[in-house]
Amino acid sequence: MATIQQMIDKLQTLEVMPIASKIAENNRHLMIMELREQLEERHESGNDEPIGYYTSEPYVKWKKKQSGISKFFDGNQVDLFLTGDFQRSINADVSDDRYELTASDFKTPILVENYGTGILKFSETSKENLRNALNPKLVEELRKEILK
Repeated sequence: MATIQQMIDKLQTLEVMPIASKIAENNRHLMIMELREQLEERHESGNDEPIGYYTSEPYVKWKKKQSGISKFFDGNQVDLFLTGDFQRSINADVSDDRYELTASDFKTPILVENYGTGILKFSETSKENLRNALNPKLVEELRKEILK
């Protein structure tokens, strides 16, 4: 067992970013699921605003009748969900000190043009949800490193 002074010394020299990056990389699926929930259930962009609103009443009626549409469709807020291809194509690329959310669906450039780059960014609610999910994992990993 390490002494208190040894733990303090180790804490002062501990490189946190590689540990945090490893946790983010190992939990990419949480990041992807959070963005999907943000878009489909909360209809939010990364700008903490609604993605947009449908202006075509015939389209809204048609979308409501579709069998595979989101159970969260409320009638006029854009949720970027019809077939689910866009949501399934979302990926989180994690590097040492940053992450990037991307989507490989062929419609992605059109969706970004119509609704902005915020559709591939986390809202404050999503950031808070991720902090709540990932911080305990980070604390546990840091504890393990300090007690080595």
